[in-house]
Amino acid sequence: MRRSSRAATVAAIVAGAALTLVSSVASAQTGSNAAVAQVLFDEARALTAKGKLTEACPKFAESQRLDPGIGTEFNLAECEQHIGKTASAWAHYLEVADRAHVEKQVARERVARTRAASLAPHLARLTISRAAPNDTSALEIRHDGIVVGAAQYGVPAPVDPGEHEIAASAPGKKPWSRTLRTPADAATVVAVPALEDAEVPVVAPVAPALVASSSPSSPSSDAAASTADGSSVGHGQRVAGITVGALGIVGLGVGTAFAIVSKGKHDDAESHCTGSLCDATGVSLRSDAIHAGNAATIALAVGGAALVGGGIVFFTAPRAHASEPTSALAATPFLAPHLGGLALAGHF
Repeated sequence: MRRSSRAATVAAIVAGAALTLVSSVASAQTGSNAAVAQVLFDEARALTAKGKLTEACPKFAESQRLDPGIGTEFNLAECEQHIGKTASAWAHYLEVADRAHVEKQVARERVARTRAASLAPHLARLTISRAAPNDTSALEIRHDGIVVGAAQYGVPAPVDPGEHEIAASAPGKKPWSRTLRTPADAATVVAVPALEDAEVPVVAPVAPALVASSSPSSPSSDAAASTADGSSVGHGQRVAGITVGALGIVGLGVGTAFAIVSKGKHDDAESHCTGSLCDATGVSLRSDAIHAGNAATIALAVGGAALVGGGIVFFTAPRAHASEPTSALAATPFLAPHLGGLALAGHF
């Protein structure tokens, strides 16, 4: 019982120390973010005083991301309003008004709601729909790189005036995209058409990388030479299998690293976006996340294929005997658009 009591006491002390350490690290990180946010806020205010609003707005946005505050968000909304990002400013004013209401800042709430109300009638609005709503293909639509959920189809969503890219893709279909300009005080409608079928890729064969030749059992005078040749080919094939498998492991590692980067970028972008509306930093982070995710998918697919192919090449390496016919294996790499791998053929 004494040992159990001591063990429980030690466990409690260790757990308490761990929680204290985690809390200290979190507090240090929060303090660091607040310090950087304050510097960015001061720089943004100085740029605003000089009339350099296009440089000030990103600094206000980054300050708000690092250390959210009602005052910083109000300054960000005001800055965005002056550079013509009316939809972003409108959304931020409403957020400020809601927070001011909770914190009982009556004057600030009144100003924020008044400004949001003055912007509302002049917002540019963009409606995205499908030209073929009964099309059952797994269509994915993106607005400036951000996925548009099906619930948003047909909804006139507020957007900042200017150029916007609408893109669509689906498995087995040709991708589609269109760049359009949304003017202020106007509604723009875009209907994404049914996508055309993609062309079937033509596989371009490459010269065989590995060929293990075989011959039937020969007379006793040739048995020793046949066995030596088979052993040499089998050894070379096993070395090749190990090499290809190792490259596959490297590919899987690279793909995992890109996946982690993509997840981190996506998480960072969340604080810069409200629904489908993002500031400049949010758009950049989401774009980086998409690119890293695509790289991860390719690296993982190629790494997995190489690992499997290397295993096949290694375990099918011939082991010749004087009294038996040897095995034959040909490993042919092939390349095609968005596709690659090894084609194996032979007899055993």
